[in-house]
Amino acid sequence: MFIVFIIFNACKTVEKGFEFSNEDGELNPSASACHPDVAGWSTQANAMEFRVIDLINQRRSQEVDCRTGGFFGPAQPLSNHVKIQCAARYHAWWMAQNDVLSHDSPDGDLGFDFWQRAESAGYGGWAVGENVAAGYSSAEDVVAGWMSSDGHCANIMEPTAQEIGVGYSNEPSSSMQHFWSMTTGSQ
Repeated sequence: MFIVFIIFNACKTVEKGFEFSNEDGELNPSASACHPDVAGWSTQANAMEFRVIDLINQRRSQEVDCRTGGFFGPAQPLSNHVKIQCAARYHAWWMAQNDVLSHDSPDGDLGFDFWQRAESAGYGGWAVGENVAAGYSSAEDVVAGWMSSDGHCANIMEPTAQEIGVGYSNEPSSSMQHFWSMTTGSQ
Protein backbone atom coordinates (compact mmCIF):
# COMPACT_ATOMS: atom_id res chain seq x y z
CA MET A 1 0.00 0.00 0.00
CA PHE A 2 1.14 3.54 -0.66
CA ILE A 3 0.46 6.72 1.30
CA VAL A 4 1.76 10.18 0.54
CA PHE A 5 2.20 12.68 3.36
CA ILE A 6 -0.51 15.36 3.50
CA ILE A 7 -0.18 19.09 2.97
CA PHE A 8 -1.71 21.44 5.56
CA ASN A 9 -3.37 24.86 5.08
CA ALA A 10 -5.26 25.07 2.96
CA CYS A 11 -11.00 10.74 -12.63
CA LYS A 12 -11.10 8.01 -14.94
CA THR A 13 -13.24 5.14 -13.78
CA VAL A 14 -13.91 2.10 -15.86
CA GLU A 15 -17.36 3.45 -16.62
CA LYS A 16 -18.41 6.76 -18.14
CA GLY A 17 -21.72 8.52 -18.21
CA PHE A 18 -22.85 8.35 -14.63
CA GLU A 19 -23.77 11.38 -12.57
CA PHE A 20 -22.60 13.20 -9.47
CA SER A 21 -25.01 12.98 -6.58
CA ASN A 22 -25.25 14.18 -3.02
CA GLU A 23 -25.58 12.03 0.10
CA ASP A 24 -29.25 11.38 -0.70
CA GLY A 25 -28.48 10.19 -4.23
CA GLU A 26 -29.92 13.34 -5.79
CA LEU A 27 -28.26 14.73 -8.90
CA ASN A 28 -26.04 17.74 -8.35
CA PRO A 29 -25.74 19.31 -11.81
CA SER A 30 -23.09 21.80 -10.72
CA ALA A 31 -20.73 18.98 -9.72
CA SER A 32 -20.02 17.98 -13.30
CA ALA A 33 -19.27 21.54 -14.34
CA CYS A 34 -15.73 21.62 -12.97
CA HIS A 35 -14.17 19.38 -15.64
CA PRO A 36 -15.53 17.35 -18.58
CA ASP A 37 -13.48 14.23 -17.72
CA VAL A 38 -15.40 13.85 -14.47
CA ALA A 39 -18.86 14.52 -15.82
CA GLY A 40 -20.15 11.56 -13.87
CA TRP A 41 -19.17 8.79 -11.54
CA SER A 42 -20.15 5.17 -10.96
CA THR A 43 -22.62 4.23 -8.27
CA GLN A 44 -19.95 2.02 -6.70
CA ALA A 45 -17.36 4.82 -6.59
CA ASN A 46 -19.96 7.23 -5.21
CA ALA A 47 -20.86 4.77 -2.44
CA MET A 48 -17.19 4.24 -1.56
CA GLU A 49 -16.60 8.00 -1.37
CA PHE A 50 -19.53 8.55 0.97
CA ARG A 51 -18.42 5.56 3.07
CA VAL A 52 -15.06 7.33 3.54
CA ILE A 53 -16.89 10.45 4.71
CA ASP A 54 -18.95 8.37 7.17
CA LEU A 55 -15.83 6.69 8.54
CA ILE A 56 -13.99 10.00 8.85
CA ASN A 57 -16.93 11.53 10.71
CA GLN A 58 -16.99 8.54 13.07
CA ARG A 59 -13.31 9.20 13.85
CA ARG A 60 -13.93 12.95 14.24
CA SER A 61 -16.63 12.26 16.84
CA GLN A 62 -14.00 10.84 19.22
CA GLU A 63 -10.79 11.96 20.88
CA VAL A 64 -7.89 10.89 18.67
CA ASP A 65 -4.16 10.77 19.33
CA CYS A 66 -2.40 11.41 16.02
CA ARG A 67 0.95 10.90 17.78
CA THR A 68 3.41 13.49 16.38
CA GLY A 69 0.45 15.09 14.54
CA GLY A 70 -1.11 16.06 17.88
CA PHE A 71 -3.96 15.09 20.16
CA PHE A 72 -7.44 16.11 19.04
CA GLY A 73 -10.70 16.28 20.92
CA PRO A 74 -13.96 15.50 19.12
CA ALA A 75 -14.53 17.70 16.07
CA GLN A 76 -17.65 18.66 14.15
CA PRO A 77 -18.71 16.27 11.38
CA LEU A 78 -17.70 17.24 7.86
CA SER A 79 -20.40 17.74 5.24
CA ASN A 80 -19.89 16.82 1.62
CA HIS A 81 -19.39 19.85 -0.61
CA VAL A 82 -20.09 19.11 -4.27
CA LYS A 83 -17.39 21.45 -5.62
CA ILE A 84 -14.66 20.06 -3.38
CA GLN A 85 -15.93 16.60 -4.29
CA CYS A 86 -15.53 17.44 -7.96
CA ALA A 87 -11.96 18.65 -7.39
CA ALA A 88 -11.12 15.50 -5.39
CA ARG A 89 -12.67 13.28 -8.06
CA TYR A 90 -10.72 15.04 -10.76
CA HIS A 91 -7.46 14.52 -8.86
CA ALA A 92 -8.20 10.83 -8.22
CA TRP A 93 -8.97 10.45 -11.94
CA TRP A 94 -5.81 12.38 -12.90
CA MET A 95 -3.61 10.17 -10.66
CA ALA A 96 -5.20 7.03 -12.12
CA GLN A 97 -4.69 8.23 -15.69
CA ASN A 98 -1.05 9.05 -15.00
CA ASP A 99 -0.44 6.05 -12.71
CA VAL A 100 1.11 8.34 -10.12
CA LEU A 101 0.46 9.12 -6.47
CA SER A 102 1.01 12.82 -5.87
CA HIS A 103 -0.51 15.91 -4.32
CA ASP A 104 0.57 17.88 -7.35
CA SER A 105 -0.78 17.54 -10.88
CA PRO A 106 1.70 19.54 -13.00
CA ASP A 107 -0.30 19.09 -16.20
CA GLY A 108 -3.72 18.97 -14.57
CA ASP A 109 -6.43 21.09 -16.15
CA LEU A 110 -7.78 22.22 -12.76
CA GLY A 111 -4.45 23.42 -11.40
CA PHE A 112 -1.21 22.29 -9.86
CA ASP A 113 -2.24 21.70 -6.25
CA PHE A 114 -5.34 21.12 -4.14
CA TRP A 115 -5.85 24.85 -3.50
CA GLN A 116 -5.94 25.55 -7.24
CA ARG A 117 -8.14 22.51 -7.96
CA ALA A 118 -10.70 23.56 -5.32
CA GLU A 119 -10.75 27.13 -6.64
CA SER A 120 -11.01 25.97 -10.28
CA ALA A 121 -13.93 23.71 -9.32
CA GLY A 122 -15.72 26.80 -7.99
CA TYR A 123 -15.23 26.31 -4.26
CA GLY A 124 -15.64 29.67 -2.55
CA GLY A 125 -14.04 28.72 0.74
CA TRP A 126 -10.54 27.97 1.90
CA ALA A 127 -9.06 24.55 1.07
CA VAL A 128 -7.71 23.31 4.41
CA GLY A 129 -5.89 20.10 3.48
CA GLU A 130 -5.58 17.07 1.26
CA ASN A 131 -4.86 13.38 1.75
CA VAL A 132 -4.10 11.09 -1.18
CA ALA A 133 -3.55 7.34 -1.27
CA ALA A 134 -3.30 4.50 -3.75
CA GLY A 135 -3.54 0.74 -3.60
CA TYR A 136 -6.35 0.55 -1.04
CA SER A 137 -9.38 -1.26 -2.43
CA SER A 138 -11.89 -0.30 0.28
CA ALA A 139 -13.02 2.78 2.17
CA GLU A 140 -12.22 1.06 5.47
CA ASP A 141 -8.65 0.32 4.42
CA VAL A 142 -7.88 3.80 3.11
CA VAL A 143 -9.24 5.51 6.24
CA ALA A 144 -7.31 3.07 8.46
CA GLY A 145 -4.17 3.84 6.44
CA TRP A 146 -4.66 7.58 6.80
CA MET A 147 -5.39 7.30 10.53
CA SER A 148 -2.18 5.27 11.08
CA SER A 149 -0.13 8.10 9.55
CA ASP A 150 0.48 11.00 11.95
CA GLY A 151 0.09 13.77 9.36
CA HIS A 152 -2.89 12.23 7.57
CA CYS A 153 -4.59 11.65 10.92
CA ALA A 154 -4.05 15.29 11.91
CA ASN A 155 -5.46 16.43 8.59
CA ILE A 156 -8.61 14.35 9.13
CA MET A 157 -9.00 15.70 12.67
CA GLU A 158 -8.28 19.36 11.79
CA PRO A 159 -10.90 21.29 13.80
CA THR A 160 -11.16 24.22 11.34
CA ALA A 161 -12.34 21.92 8.54
CA GLN A 162 -16.10 22.09 7.89
CA GLU A 163 -16.54 20.45 4.49
CA ILE A 164 -15.08 17.55 2.59
CA GLY A 165 -14.89 16.07 -0.86
CA VAL A 166 -13.63 12.56 -1.56
CA GLY A 167 -12.66 11.13 -4.92
CA TYR A 168 -12.06 7.47 -5.79
CA SER A 169 -10.91 6.19 -9.15
CA ASN A 170 -10.23 2.61 -10.20
CA GLU A 171 -7.85 2.00 -13.10
CA PRO A 172 -7.23 -1.76 -13.41
CA SER A 173 -4.39 -1.29 -15.91
CA SER A 174 -2.36 0.92 -13.55
CA SER A 175 0.20 -0.42 -11.10
CA MET A 176 -1.76 0.75 -8.02
CA GLN A 177 -5.31 0.35 -9.43
CA HIS A 178 -7.15 2.25 -6.66
CA PHE A 179 -6.63 6.00 -6.26
CA TRP A 180 -8.06 8.21 -3.50
CA SER A 181 -8.12 11.95 -2.94
CA MET A 182 -9.69 13.73 0.04
CA THR A 183 -9.86 17.51 0.32
CA THR A 184 -11.23 19.45 3.26
CA GLY A 185 -12.36 23.05 3.28
CA SER A 186 -13.83 25.79 5.40
CA GLN A 187 -16.07 28.74 4.53
